[in-house]
Amino acid sequence: MEYILLLVGFILLIKGADFFVEGSSSLAGIATKKGDSGLALGNAIGSNLFNILFILGMSAVISPLHVLGESVIDTVLLLGSAILFFVFARTGRRMTRSEGAACVLLYVAYTAYLFIR
Repeated sequence: MEYILLLVGFILLIKGADFFVEGSSSLAGIATKKGDSGLALGNAIGSNLFNILFILGMSAVISPLHVLGESVIDTVLLLGSAILFFVFARTGRRMTRSEGAACVLLYVAYTAYLFIR
């Protein structure tokens, strides 16, 4: 009987987490379709800040993190992309389709770099 309750608990936990992830990831899409790009942008930036600062911070509190040389390269690329995004956002206070395409191409190039190294 205990195993059945444990299994039901795990299933409910997985379904609840799936519902939460689906709801939060669809927020940016819905906001963009309604023309509220500020909400979509805030969702993306807030999510990344939380993952970088809180998750890494809590991980380091629990157990010190060792920084590898490859991580430094990734951090420099992340900082460069953030600066590039800032420049794109400041020119005309909007991001054009060509600037968006440039961001997507940079992402594809970075993903290819990760597979190659």
